[in-house]
Amino acid sequence: MPYSPLDLAEAFIKTGELTDALDALNEHLAQSPDDLTARQTRAAVHLRLDHLQDALDDLAGLNSPDDRLTRSTIYERMGDLTSALQAVETDTSHDRLIERRLHLMQKLGQISKARQLVESLPRTWRWSQWSGDLAAADQDFAVAVSHYAAALSTLPPIDTHALRGIAARLLLARGDAYLALEQWDAADADYAAAAVYIPDEPMIPFNRGIIRYHQGEEEAGLAQCEAAIQAAPEIMRQAMRATMPQRRSN
Repeated sequence: MPYSPLDLAEAFIKTGELTDALDALNEHLAQSPDDLTARQTRAAVHLRLDHLQDALDDLAGLNSPDDRLTRSTIYERMGDLTSALQAVETDTSHDRLIERRLHLMQKLGQISKARQLVESLPRTWRWSQWSGDLAAADQDFAVAVSHYAAALSTLPPIDTHALRGIAARLLLARGDAYLALEQWDAADADYAAAAVYIPDEPMIPFNRGIIRYHQGEEEAGLAQCEAAIQAAPEIMRQAMRATMPQRRSN
């Protein structure tokens, strides 16, 4: 029994042969132009091939949450953040769309509006984390600390790899907020706690070196920062050096 074009498309997608998958989907949709699922699949293939306008054309008239999320992603890749936001901003019932909306509002500099939106949401760890991130982006560091604390307090028992990663991320973020507030002991405690979950994260020893520097251990702190920079991936080193304290003149 011969395979249908749709069968071939699914097989080609699984093996990563996207151009062949696109040809098969084109053949199928020429025969069945009202197959909305096939249009969604072709839009996803176009997106993976970076055929952005073709992907948008396939999504025209489709309005499921996944369609809106994909449409928003396409607009962002086109550099049209306003249209990317418009694609998701009317939905308040799907977490992924709300998070996408918050992400785009932050990129557009709409921090105050994003903070108002997230404060209207239930105080789960996810939305408390977003509240903390947006407060930190607004340089409202004391409020950020309180939101990160709330997020940590509402996490489920930390007994999976994913939850350990979330806890580490929250501890690092709260540590950064404490660092900005020059609350050195509190920052150091959070970095130390995060290191239990992610011992290879180079920013932890780097930031703890900054804390040592500010607590009077100048040479030891600078040496710790330099060692952390050398151990970090090359892509991180320039940014780390830009924030490294300078040796004080005697």
